[in-house]
Order: sequence, then structure tokens, then C-alpha cells
Amino acid sequence: MRGPGPAGAADTSPWRPGCSGLAVAAAGDFRSRCNLMEFQTNIIEGNKNPRARVVWAGAVLIFLSMVLMCMNASVHYGFWLFGAGVVVLIVGLMGAKRDVGVMRVSETNLIMGCEQIRVGEMVYPLPQVTEIVFQIEGYDGMVDEQGYASSDVPGNWNWGILNGMNNYLDFKFGDEKVEWQFYLSDPVSVQQLGELFKELYSKGIPFRECSQVSKRTFLFAPVSERQWEDLMTQNGYSYGQGERTFG
Repeated sequence: MRGPGPAGAADTSPWRPGCSGLAVAAAGDFRSRCNLMEFQTNIIEGNKNPRARVVWAGAVLIFLSMVLMCMNASVHYGFWLFGAGVVVLIVGLMGAKRDVGVMRVSETNLIMGCEQIRVGEMVYPLPQVTEIVFQIEGYDGMVDEQGYASSDVPGNWNWGILNGMNNYLDFKFGDEKVEWQFYLSDPVSVQQLGELFKELYSKGIPFRECSQVSKRTFLFAPVSERQWEDLMTQNGYSYGQGERTFG
């Protein structure tokens, strides 16, 4: 598969087959299925379900009971507190109907193109935005070979399954530092984000993409600074001093 550069360019892009994780997910031909100028997803926010907070309160009580049980003078109170914590936890679980996560996918949209960033009713014109950084972990259900995910892959306890919620967009709007956490639902959403990256690169809009394990990526694949510069040149993209230094 040819990389995202001009016709005839050498296929040195990390989007080629054989790369793992996000680079493979992004390698599909997405041009017939999305608006190339925009990436749209949902932001992540704290769980506002009040019944979920009851579950968390029960968990805190159980933890405190364990602490008391380790103290000889308070073992009796620890058992009572443990029982109360279990009751609160069960009541909360029944009321929350399994919606107990600390974070959840919001209904608020995040939409970014080459002209502006929109989050709900808030609009950030791109000419007024600087130091754009995308930190991408992965999409919902993606196998995490780095072991960051909380859920394990059966048969391989060093790997995990990502929930798609630990992806971040940071930037400066005037003097304000802004951060949005956003959701990647599947490989298609990764492809859409990859198309946005290519549009930003092709228009010379300064931004940086990275991951939890690499300070610099190129279309999701970890690279060194020198490799990034070489790939930018090979694919016909220009870059400025600001893209090397910020963040």
C-alpha cells in the first residue's frame, strides 16, 4: 500500500501493512466514507450518575474497614464498617445498573477540521490555536501490547484491552491551556483521525501527534525525531521550526 504522499513516493510510511496497532487500523481506504476535512467524535467526562457515587462510597467504606481491621484496638469497628460498606455497595450496584465507571462517553461532540475546533457550543478558530498535541492510546477493543489497559487478554496477561477513552487533544487558545479527552470507538474512527492528520500535514498546520510510549509518532506509528523529519520529506509534507520545539 502506498503511503500518504504524492504519487510515486517511496512506501516508507508506517501505514504500510506489517505495522501493528493503530497504524494498521488507520491503513484502510477511508476516502469514500468520510469528510476528509473533519474528524468527529465524543468527549469523555466524569460519570454524573448519582447512583454510581453510592457504589464508590461503598468501596471507600470497605477500604476504611480493612484499615481498621489492621488495628488491634479497632477490629470490632472494622467488621461493622465492612458490613455497612458491602450493603452500600450492593444497593449502589443495583441502582446504577452497571453504570459505575469513573469516566464515561459524553453526548457532547468534538469536531476538528483545518479551520476550527468545536466542542459542543464552544468554537476555537484554528488561527487562534497553537501548540496542538494529540496523545493517542487506541480505540475501544484494541489489544494493548504495552500493558496499560486494566482488562487482560485471555491467555496473555501481559496484554490488555483498551476502552478507547484515554485519548487527548491539548492546545493553547490565547493564553489558556485547553485539554479535551475523547473517545475512539473503532478502527474506522482511527482512520478518520488519520485523514485529519494528513490534511493538517499537507496544509502545513503545526501540530504534534504522540502516544503514551513515544513522544513523537507519524500517522500513529512511533518514530524518532529524525525518522519523523525523513517521513515528512518523503511524503511531501513541509514542517517548520515550531513543530519541532513545542510541547
